[in-house]
Amino acid sequence: MFCAAIRQITALSSLKDQKSSMGELTFAMLLDTRPWKLDKSTVRLMYARTMISGVFVSGAVKYNSTTNHNVLIIGLGGGVINNYLSTMPNQRLNITVVDIDPVMKKIAEKWYDFKESELHRIVVEDGIKYAKQASARGEADLSEPVDGAEFYRFL
Repeated sequence: MFCAAIRQITALSSLKDQKSSMGELTFAMLLDTRPWKLDKSTVRLMYARTMISGVFVSGAVKYNSTTNHNVLIIGLGGGVINNYLSTMPNQRLNITVVDIDPVMKKIAEKWYDFKESELHRIVVEDGIKYAKQASARGEADLSEPVDGAEFYRFL
C-alpha cells in the first residue's frame, strides 16, 4: 500500500509544471491531503468492511431500522468504521468512539474531516472503563473491541 501511495505521489508530482484548479500544483500540495475531499460513504478496506457487516450480521443493529441504536466503538484507528456508519442513509445511529490517545482525535479532525455532532463523537478516555460505565447506564448496544479475548477479561 505504501508503495502504491508513493507511485501515485510520484505520478502526480510529474504534473508540477501544469496548472490545477487550485493554482500551480506543487509537490508540497500533494503531501498535504487535508484539502482532499473524503468519501466517507465508501469503504475499500476488507477488514473495515468485515467489521461493518458484523454490526448488522450480529443483530446488534438492524439494517434500515427506525429504532435508535447507541453504537460504542473502542479505538478510533483510521476512523473508517465510524465515518461510514455515520453516513449510512436510513440508519438511526448514535455513535461514540472512545480512544485513550488524545492525538487520535486531533488527527481525525485535522486529516480525516471528523466533525463532532450530536450523533457522532470521539471521547478521549480508557475504552474499558468507558464501556463498563456505558453498559451500567444502558447506553451501549454494540462494542467493537480490537482484541476480544483481552477486552472481555476486564468486564
